[in-house]
Amino acid sequence: MRVLGTEAVQDPTKVEAHVREQMAKRQKAHEAANAARRLTADQRREKKVRKLKEDTTLGVTVSVYRYKIFSFILSFPYTTFNILIYETTFVCIAG
Repeated sequence: MRVLGTEAVQDPTKVEAHVREQMAKRQKAHEAANAARRLTADQRREKKVRKLKEDTTLGVTVSVYRYKIFSFILSFPYTTFNILIYETTFVCIAG
């Protein structure tokens, strides 16, 4: 609005409508570009598999977690279920 100084003083409603129209146009173009770049479900699945099977000869980052679970905690199926879901989600190997 400041860029349109004299016009904004003469007819602020018209200038505001013009500015809002430009903002909406830029937003619509931005969303269209994002939609064009979006991967399909098959492409996302392939990308996930490709990342899991990528070459790790140059180096790989590994995290090791140790669950200190007492026998009374394992008696709760909720806890065991959450651990199993976490392991499957992040392709962890339980051992």
